[in-house]
Amino acid sequence: MSALKTNINEEEKAYESSSKLVFDALSISTQCFEKTQQELMSDPYVSMELYNLGISMEQPSSEVPTDLTVERTVELVKGSNDYAFDLFKREYSS
Repeated sequence: MSALKTNINEEEKAYESSSKLVFDALSISTQCFEKTQQELMSDPYVSMELYNLGISMEQPSSEVPTDLTVERTVELVKGSNDYAFDLFKREYSS
């Protein structure tokens, strides 16, 4: 559990330092970004556009393979979940 907390803290620090680099490059402060973000997220038009963008990003850009059946999809998802869970146990549990 402590390894997981350490990893999360490292990711947060990386996010903060990356954000600072971007804000510096744009010549804005963190406070300016946060204020603008709050204002835009409360705007119904912006919220709808972000929602639509998210939906469009989920749409596949190519045809679904013909051999990808419901059963095969379930098998792949279960395999992926099992792999992720095993990896988590190996890396983060004592």
